[in-house]
Amino acid sequence: METPELDVNLAEFVGVLLGDGSIGRYECRAGEKIKIQHRVKITGDATEDLPYFKECLSPLMTGLFGREPLLRFKRKERTVELAFFGKGVYEFLINFGMAPSPKRNRAVIPPFIFENNLEAPFLRGLFDTDGCLVFDKQHKDVHYYPRIEIKMLPCPMRDQLFDILSSLHFRYIVSPQPNESLRIQMNGKKMINKWDTIVGFNNKKHISKYQLWQRFGYYTPNTTLEQRLDILSGVEQSGVLVGRI
Repeated sequence: METPELDVNLAEFVGVLLGDGSIGRYECRAGEKIKIQHRVKITGDATEDLPYFKECLSPLMTGLFGREPLLRFKRKERTVELAFFGKGVYEFLINFGMAPSPKRNRAVIPPFIFENNLEAPFLRGLFDTDGCLVFDKQHKDVHYYPRIEIKMLPCPMRDQLFDILSSLHFRYIVSPQPNESLRIQMNGKKMINKWDTIVGFNNKKHISKYQLWQRFGYYTPNTTLEQRLDILSGVEQSGVLVGRI
């Protein structure tokens, strides 16, 4: 295994892991023997996240660690996974400050993110995997008002995230959710454009929504990634509002 540099790419990967990833050490039975399995895994939606996993995450992980992660599908759960098995990646992540799963009460952003001013790529990885880009009607007939949001269970990372957003001058609101989680929202045109400038998106699931909103001034909910990409390339979809406001 190659040892990654503490740079932008690693910061983004750390954000991904703290979003929809897991770092685990498990006992596995093989016949009468019990073996220890080390696994670093990222999970996403098999449809909406698949291009992101194939075109962005897999090359990112390969470049960082010098080995290609395993890509696999879980049909029943309709999910896609990228995973590393073995001690190398697991021990590297633990040794520089990542906490093993579960995230509740444990997840923490490692110090190198703050020491090297890598907050923006960290945020990109975190929100690309665990964040949402939604559009509300407010007082209009179309979904025109953008919100960037993420939900977080109690853990040290949550307070660190508040500090990062404040340091980058993002306005956000916080609302309680079930299971002691909090929903963190950044609302309005100014915030989403600021996010695109400072942080950006690498997941086509989010990029396609943002570009549709930019082009038409609103977004049509419940469209698939394939539909959104077709609309952006000029292919009209039956039953999908893509024309005038």
